[in-house]
Amino acid sequence: MKLKVEGLAHFDRTKNYIILSNHTSYLDIPILLSALPVNIYFIAKKELIRVPFFGWMMWLLGMIFIDRKNAKRSLISMKKAAIKLKSGKNVLVFPEGTFDDSPGLLPFKKGAFHIAVRADIPLLPVVIKDADLIWPPNQILNFTKGIVTVKFGQPFGKTKELDNVKMVQHLKEQAEESIQQLLKN
Repeated sequence: MKLKVEGLAHFDRTKNYIILSNHTSYLDIPILLSALPVNIYFIAKKELIRVPFFGWMMWLLGMIFIDRKNAKRSLISMKKAAIKLKSGKNVLVFPEGTFDDSPGLLPFKKGAFHIAVRADIPLLPVVIKDADLIWPPNQILNFTKGIVTVKFGQPFGKTKELDNVKMVQHLKEQAEESIQQLLKN
């Protein structure tokens, strides 16, 4: 696999972000770890902690695990992410929550946008193109050769005129639009 990175100039190393990416393949995390010029933390479903070596490594590195079936525990995970952000770290979120073999984006969950409002941190949209061709969904270790493109978009953030509830919805809509645009271009 060859990795092509575009728009990295949008990533200001002096700032920290909630990085929002589409999710198309099991390769997305290693791809983003390779493409990003800084260390990142990411939010992952709690089931991954049980994956031998990979899950253990994630836990040791301080990744944030979320219990998607328990609202109270999810909120605790979101607070952990906000603490990391406030301390200057970058946090990666897949707002779709998961991936499957359907075309296009899945509906975005609101968790990342609640964190953005709570921590007052800008969002940085990123798209990954063609990782699903290298390692297709629902196929175990069936790789092909190819080029994967990672595209960074313009960061965006809060608007002072909106209350928190409207702000969460506004950021979610803006993220969906930004990621759709990056996928088209």
